[in-house]
Amino acid sequence: MKKIVLKNIYPYMILTALFIVLLIRNCFSFCWSDESLYVSNMYRLYQGDVFLIDDWHKTTLSSYVTLPLFNLYMLINGSTDGVYLYFRNVMVVLAFINSIMIYNCISTHFSNVTALICSVCLLSYSRANICGVSYYNMGLHLFVFTLCIYYLTNFVSTQDTWKVKLAAFGGGICLGLAIIVNPYIIIIFPLFIIAYMKTKRKSILMTEFGCVLCGLIFFTFYLHGVGVSQLSKAFENLSHVEEAAVWSRFFQWFVLIYRFFRPTIWIQCIVFFMQLFMAKLKVKNRCQVQVFLFFISVVCLEINLVSSKNLLGGAYIAFAMFGLQALPAVWKQSNYVEKRSIIYFYLTGILLSMAFAIASNTGIDAAGIGFAITASGTVLILSLYQFPVTGMIGTLYKTAKCFVLAGVLGITLFLRIFAVYRDGTLEQLQCKITQGPAKELYTTQEHLEQYNNVIDDIHTYVTGGAQTNIFITKLAAWAYLCTDARCAVYQTWRTPFSDPMLETYFLDHPQPDNILILNDNYGGFVDNYIVTWGENGDLTPNTNDISGYLLNYVQENGYQCIPVKSGTIYQRKHEEN
Repeated sequence: MKKIVLKNIYPYMILTALFIVLLIRNCFSFCWSDESLYVSNMYRLYQGDVFLIDDWHKTTLSSYVTLPLFNLYMLINGSTDGVYLYFRNVMVVLAFINSIMIYNCISTHFSNVTALICSVCLLSYSRANICGVSYYNMGLHLFVFTLCIYYLTNFVSTQDTWKVKLAAFGGGICLGLAIIVNPYIIIIFPLFIIAYMKTKRKSILMTEFGCVLCGLIFFTFYLHGVGVSQLSKAFENLSHVEEAAVWSRFFQWFVLIYRFFRPTIWIQCIVFFMQLFMAKLKVKNRCQVQVFLFFISVVCLEINLVSSKNLLGGAYIAFAMFGLQALPAVWKQSNYVEKRSIIYFYLTGILLSMAFAIASNTGIDAAGIGFAITASGTVLILSLYQFPVTGMIGTLYKTAKCFVLAGVLGITLFLRIFAVYRDGTLEQLQCKITQGPAKELYTTQEHLEQYNNVIDDIHTYVTGGAQTNIFITKLAAWAYLCTDARCAVYQTWRTPFSDPMLETYFLDHPQPDNILILNDNYGGFVDNYIVTWGENGDLTPNTNDISGYLLNYVQENGYQCIPVKSGTIYQRKHEEN
């Protein structure tokens, strides 16, 4: 009895232990860039700004989904102090819940060990190790939640009961939220329709109803904020949000994958077709040939793992190709449910990868998101990858399978724990932040001093509350959360002083009362363990060209130029009574 109980609870114990480690890890590092953008977007919406009217950055759309969580935090906490850590913890909790759901789904048809490995794959992943509620993370986990609901109702449940319909409705709501976060996820919607088409047609309607209802609620909320009179202006501003050639990224996805596997792509293609040939025909010594092909696949995988060691999620991309090569060898010996499960996770992961590759301009880094799901499909393939071989060959075969999993999970877990996104190395993060949105986080001594200088300067010179506004250039979107002043520009992301778009924006919006130009070296970083979108670091991320329309405006309107610790403030002169 004790053995049975232990067998049932040890996966949850392992997942809980990893969950606790990730919660602790959340306290270390302070990101001036991406994570900063997402919290500043929510703050703008909280202050009353509207997407496509006041804010023209496309990631703001996803902030509508997380805005209720931001409102709840402000209601309880009363300020933005510590909001970074709050959202990091929210993200890890959501990932932990999904890892439990993945385990419960897969363990219904596969072994506990197989289900546990799939869960760890998901829980270990966070794109570029950005721990906050990015649209990448939210899109992934909302979609995984949907994925698990549909697996339980369509693969586990055999009847179209009211509970299944209710779950399908909930899955539709989650899918609707995922589509708001990343509209290109809608390309996966037909897959769920097809999955239900045979036996649960009434659940299709519930899924559609949930998805449409979610969209209607969002549109009603958005329309309330934008107003009918400004709706045409919002459509007009769409041209400022997305590039016209965005769909070319769909075709670029194939190029990205080819480049990722360039050292081994042709060998792996040959292995795949040979495995396919072996599975179709009764060839003499077929088993020995398949084992030989398996070891070739392992060698190719290790080459790809080495080349992807600086990309969190890169191991999953390499693992997916390994699974594709093994699929023909396991397909014939798998039962109907096992085949459906493999296709379900593998194909949805590929489609999600395409959705993020289309939505983002970060290339293979964004494309890797979907492979966190494809990894589960590959684990299922590997669990069924069995050959009747004994002796030394059998031992080597089993060892190689363990080696494959150890390599994939080892690299991913190492990067998840030790890689730091745009801050110092983990051992350098010893200085605790005691104020502002990054309160309770640990960063380097240099970044702590820069952070405190920015906050002190804002508190000293930016007065007037919500009756005034501010433009902070170029890369410190978190600083907008340190004041009640409204954001004065079209986006908080990397907006330089000389940005030509500012002149267009200020045709319909008031010019800034305060302009904080940060010192060039503020927020500088050197990559460690992880490469961020092809960079090796940026020691001067706030370099600015002080020229153009805005310089002419501040000179013509007699702004004060005030040297401060963090840089320079241009401030509109207050009118005397």
